[in-house]
Amino acid sequence: MRQLNAYFLPRAYGFSCDGKLIWVQGSPAMNELEVIRSVVEAEKGKEYAQKVFDRKPRWEEAVEKARKVQGR
Repeated sequence: MRQLNAYFLPRAYGFSCDGKLIWVQGSPAMNELEVIRSVVEAEKGKEYAQKVFDRKPRWEEAVEKARKVQGR
């Protein structure tokens, strides 16, 4: 706990594939999705994370396509 400065629990840490610490949760108020997105941003960059997290789900695209076919 001292090595990772875990002053609140649970606290999330992000590690790269080669085992390097790349991200530390700064606030206990973050939800799980915010934590995951922050780790992805730290490892892959903000642009990559934006593409992954801000896109429409495939099911939503399929619903929109079906509505267009049905003329709604």
